[in-house]
Amino acid sequence: ASKTHVTGYKFVDLPDRDALRQPFRDATARLGLKGLVLLCDEGINFFVAGTGEACTGFTQFLETDERFRGIPIKTSYVAEVPYKRMLVKLKREIIALGMDEIRPADMTGAYVAPKEFKRWLDEGQDVVVLDTRNDYETRLGTFDGAVDLKIANFKEFPEEVIRQLPLPCKGEESPGAGADIGADEDKGAEKGSNWSGGGDTAFGHPSIKKETKIVMYCTGGVRCEKASAMMMNAGFSNVYQLDGGIINYFQECGGAHWHGECFVFDKRVALDPELNETATITCFKCRQPLTIVEQASEEYVVGESCPYCHGKANGTKAAPTAGGGEASGTEAEAGGGEDGPLEARMSVEAAFGGSGDGGGDAKGPGAAGHKRRRGGDGREEGHEEGSSSPLRVRSGS
Repeated sequence: ASKTHVTGYKFVDLPDRDALRQPFRDATARLGLKGLVLLCDEGINFFVAGTGEACTGFTQFLETDERFRGIPIKTSYVAEVPYKRMLVKLKREIIALGMDEIRPADMTGAYVAPKEFKRWLDEGQDVVVLDTRNDYETRLGTFDGAVDLKIANFKEFPEEVIRQLPLPCKGEESPGAGADIGADEDKGAEKGSNWSGGGDTAFGHPSIKKETKIVMYCTGGVRCEKASAMMMNAGFSNVYQLDGGIINYFQECGGAHWHGECFVFDKRVALDPELNETATITCFKCRQPLTIVEQASEEYVVGESCPYCHGKANGTKAAPTAGGGEASGTEAEAGGGEDGPLEARMSVEAAFGGSGDGGGDAKGPGAAGHKRRRGGDGREEGHEEGSSSPLRVRSGS
């Protein structure tokens, strides 16, 4: 029988954050749920799985606190619960950006529904589509023509999005509130990203003005709450965020205008536009996601190394920095907070059943054909359907 998986988030001040922890522990234990609840100074973020009745009980528990009423709940169904235990963690930020002045509870970009966004793309409207995710996610799949900032961590977003903007048109003030964009022209060119130099184009578009329509997206929506607020704070007036992120778009529009897969922060690793688990796995050593094509590389040795370990595939870094992720739809985020990104990453691993120092070369529940086997170093590799092989899960998106 399938299990129910529910996720959601809300930016709302929680001055009693610490006092909320035990009631959430008690409720999830009583309901027999597994997953992760993040209680933060700026709000709540959760992803839990169990029986349908248990998940209904959890949403009813949320409704007992008026601050958590009306949270958009995303429900999906999985063959097996993809988490080994239940954790309730305390963090400073839902998604680590490091800019205290950015408060989505007070200001955030307008939401554009997936079908409306698709219509804009169908009509070829002049819109900048901006991907706010990390480089190891964007290389698996993106919207056609989307801007990839090539960031390793969400905390890099503010600097990179300003640095890679064009110089404004003559007579127009710089959109980067106080940012000396011109001084960074050479710096941007060295990075090898979307900077074009000269101030005429960027992101493949003519000089972007404050009123240019910008639509940003991420996996489930969390990162865009802050990214859009940051852009608005920088002076842009026509900023949108894809409501519910990529996962919601897949549910409503399928794969139209999308190319590739979507990385998710659980044992499934990646989903196709039909929301089916793909054959993509993670490397045991560097934890980079590996597509079926990359698994055929001579540099991929199960349990030992992959093309990214050798630093030869697409120029991707060997090990993405932890932090800057999200949990919404089908993903888990625990980036940032007072304990730092490494502790955050390990807290997610704990929910998934990871040991904290193992992982990779594994798939989640329902990944038929991934059987356990011994590598040359004696470690177990692969995944037996329904088991809980350790997987290093990044907190980042």
